[in-house]
Order: sequence, then C-alpha cells, then structure tokens
Amino acid sequence: MKVLWITNTPCSSVERNNGKIFSGGWLSSLEKAVRNEIDLEIAFLSPEQEEEDFIFDGVRYHSIAPFASRCYLLFRLKRLLMSWTRQDRIILGRIEEIIRRIRPDIIHVHGTEKCFGLISAVPGGKAGYFHAGGKDIPVVISIQGIMSEIVRKYYSGISAKDARKCENRSCRLHKRSAIRMYRQLEHQARNEDIILRSAMFIIGRTEWDRELTGRRNPERIYFTVNEIMRAPFYNTPARDCNGRMNAVTPDENGRSDSTGHTTGGKRLTVKIVSTISDGIYKGYELLLKTACALRKSGIGYSWTVIGHSRGSGMVSMAEKSTGLKSEDLGIRLAGRMDAGKLAMELSDADIYCQVSHIENSPNSLCEAMLAGLPSVATDVGGTGSIIDNGKTGLLVPDSDPVGMANAIIRLASDRELAEMIGKAARETALERHDPEKTRSRLLDTYRQIIQRL
Repeated sequence: MKVLWITNTPCSSVERNNGKIFSGGWLSSLEKAVRNEIDLEIAFLSPEQEEEDFIFDGVRYHSIAPFASRCYLLFRLKRLLMSWTRQDRIILGRIEEIIRRIRPDIIHVHGTEKCFGLISAVPGGKAGYFHAGGKDIPVVISIQGIMSEIVRKYYSGISAKDARKCENRSCRLHKRSAIRMYRQLEHQARNEDIILRSAMFIIGRTEWDRELTGRRNPERIYFTVNEIMRAPFYNTPARDCNGRMNAVTPDENGRSDSTGHTTGGKRLTVKIVSTISDGIYKGYELLLKTACALRKSGIGYSWTVIGHSRGSGMVSMAEKSTGLKSEDLGIRLAGRMDAGKLAMELSDADIYCQVSHIENSPNSLCEAMLAGLPSVATDVGGTGSIIDNGKTGLLVPDSDPVGMANAIIRLASDRELAEMIGKAARETALERHDPEKTRSRLLDTYRQIIQRL
C-alpha cells in the first residue's frame, strides 16, 4: 500500500540535520510506527529557499517550498509580499505534481490549517478523491484544529481594540501581529469550509470534531484514530502526590511571604506547569488572571510556562491588556523545550493547567495526562472528550479565572483527590494513546477507505 502524507511539518526528516522537534512531535511518532508497514511518502510545507525530494530512514520526502527561488533577494521578497491566495496556488500545484508522479493508493492530509485538502475538490474528480491517470485516489482528512472555531473564539480573552493598542511594534514590523494572524485564520477558515464540504473521509478524535464535520457534510464517513505521543511522556517516573504538595506553616505573627504564603494556619505550596504556543486565543491573559486570583487566595505556588520566553510579543500584549506582570505573579517563562526536558518539567510539577480559549484535543494536555499530572483545563472545543470532569481532570469555563484558581486550590488541598485524578488520567491516556492500537487502527482505516473504490 503506497500512502502519501501531506503535512505542515517535516516530521522525522528534521533529524536529518540533527534538528530538534519542538512541535508536531506526535506526527513523527506516528510516522515511525507505520513506516515499516506501508510504502510511505511525505510531502511537507517548507519555508526554505529550495524545493527537494530526498529519502531519510526509508521514507521518501517531498518539500513544498512556495517561496523557492535561486535568487536569495527574490526569495526574501516572496516571503514578505506573496499573498495567501498566491501561496495556495503554488502549494496546490506542487502537491498535484507529486501525486501525479508517485500515484499513491491513498492520500492522507493532516489538518485543515493549510490549503492541502483542496486537492479533494480539484475539477475532474469526484468529491473526496483526486483523479490522476484514470485513477481515483481517495483523500482522507485528519482534523487537528478547526479554523472556523478558532476565528470565532480568537478575541475571547483580549479584544481586537486592546490587541491593536497593546501589541509590540516589532510584531507589526515582522508581520506577526494579532490582526494579521486573525486575517490569515479567516482565509484558512474559508479554505477549510470548502475542504470539509467536499471531503468524503474524515479522521478525528473528539465528539466535537465529529459533530462539526458532520454539520458541514452529513454524508462524510468518520473514523476515530487517536494520536501517538512522543516517547518520553510514556516513561515519566511514577508520581507521589503526597510527597510533592507541601504544607507551609506561616511565621508566628501569621504573615505571608513574597510567594503568597498566607496567614492563619497551614497553607499549601504547589508547582503548576502550562505549555502554551503562540496565539492570542491560547489564553495567556487567562493564566495571568488565574495567577492573580491564586495570589489573592493566599496559596503558595510557582508557575512554569513552557513555550513563552521573556520578551515574547504575546506575553507583552497580555500583560499590557490585564495590567498584570508575569514576574510579579511568580510565573517563570521557560521558553521552548524538546520532549525530554518537557517530560522532566511535568515530572517535577504538581498540577497541569490549560488556559486556551479553543482546542480540539490538545497534545500538551494529553502529554500531561500521560505523565500522571492532575489537570485543570478550560472546557472548550473537544477538551470534554479528553477529560472526564472530576475523574481524569477538572474542567472550568474559559471566562472564569477565579473558577480556575479554585479548581487548582481544590487539587492542591485534597491530596487524595489529586492522586486519584492523576492516576486515572495516566491510565486513560495510556489506553487512548497506545502506540500499537493507534498504528493498527490507522492502517485498518486506510484499508477500509481503499476497499470502497
């Protein structure tokens, strides 16, 4: 069976030049699980100056480089000035050329974030298939995020007016402004609507993505295939909640210290960790407000944020919008980490906190659950399919920082509950992300789709 993946990341080929995988690691894990079972080729989006085809670890890769040019100056101008519509045309042209040349048995498009899935709506073929050389090749679309819902929730935490007022000038100069990202997401959502209305085969993971894709196309055929997480998260050390969240006794005068330890008897100190990627809808302002509520409550805590660094445009915008400073709230901005370092951070924490205003099945939360961390998460999108509220984690509205702070305090003050939830979370995550079951399910999905021809 020859399978062509179309992805937004280079998957395992990033290791060809000793590169580290900071995002999309689950896709690399999936690739390694199936590449010996099928004839796998991967077309991936590349920001580089040259387009190339190469083989690495038995997989043939095809880079898609919409800005490719032998002239470096022209390459830079293309990256700066090319419209999204023009990029789409170039990307789709390259994908069509790859498909017609290699003629796979099935095409697997990972995500609706880019225009890749538009190939299933190419004139001359039937909906859900790509027609090449007298052959109808089925196209299956995996749902990652859902662009239309991201657009809808984009300004949930920070208004468009505040975003314009609070954003760093450097973000605008480097075309990373919140407004520009919003407009790009609108463009992607328009493409996504066409993709989902024409898609015949959908792979998803949550009741939320099942329901939303069914609205766009009630005739689509839906398959559930979970993800394989990165290896270090399956092997995190066994947790001992009772030995981690430590009671703190205030001084004899009942005073609190600078970390928020408070008066009047024993209080707790707790280590919180969050992984947040860039994007206004990822909720850093909610994290700041939650930390402020924790500080007012008197609980002692430290909060490590992975993904953001000091000087981040998103951090700066959220701080200006809320009037709260990360450093004043005991927040450590740890930057990006590879899987090994991130797994160690999770192992050293007490509670994981997700603050996003929209998610489908957030990998960062899944990784925390694999590590056995009791988690507090916003009840948005598909998160309710990931966490069973009160059993494998706690869910709170994404508009309620006090509620989120109270959920953290509940876990911090009830060690038996935290231990029970952490253990149940790990057991659930190990079952959900079982590599062998996921590999088998994906290959069976491919076979079922191909047999429908």
